[in-house]
Amino acid sequence: MNRKANLAVSLILVLFGAGCAADQELVTQVTDQGERLVTLEGQFTEVNTSVAGLTATIEQMAGAEEAHLPRFDIAMAQFVLDTAGFHGIAESLAAGDPIDPTALGVVTRVRKILSSTEWPAELHEAVNNFLGTLQDFQASLEVDDAAAAASLAEAVHDEAHQLSEMIDGWMGLELQEHQDEG
Repeated sequence: MNRKANLAVSLILVLFGAGCAADQELVTQVTDQGERLVTLEGQFTEVNTSVAGLTATIEQMAGAEEAHLPRFDIAMAQFVLDTAGFHGIAESLAAGDPIDPTALGVVTRVRKILSSTEWPAELHEAVNNFLGTLQDFQASLEVDDAAAAASLAEAVHDEAHQLSEMIDGWMGLELQEHQDEG
């Protein structure tokens, strides 16, 4: 028996043991209250167990949702990053070629995609640093400054590879050599 039931039984025994002329109705009420306490305690334990189980389930679902929801968006952002053609842009500018008019559109598209993607905390700093470099590169392309664009193109190319490798790591993929297509 639990403590509350023992207390009720003890109270009954004390009343009888002391020779108290307790009213039979009072004894019955005390006994009934003890039984109700035992029943309520069992129900409370069941409810408490159910709430704990629901809380754990909700926390698990929230964690799974947070980990799952942005994965597709991040994979798509990585695809755009890896296929942007930063290697070719950097090579062309390093060779002294004039700025390709399509380069500005490439940079704008990559910035738009990366800026609108929800990133996990582990990647925020790297993404923000890359976006800063990309913004500087975009500014040099807009003013047709080939010399500034050439040095920034190489930085963008290198940082794009580093960011893509970090994304692979976050996604739990083996680090793969990224082809010089990005």
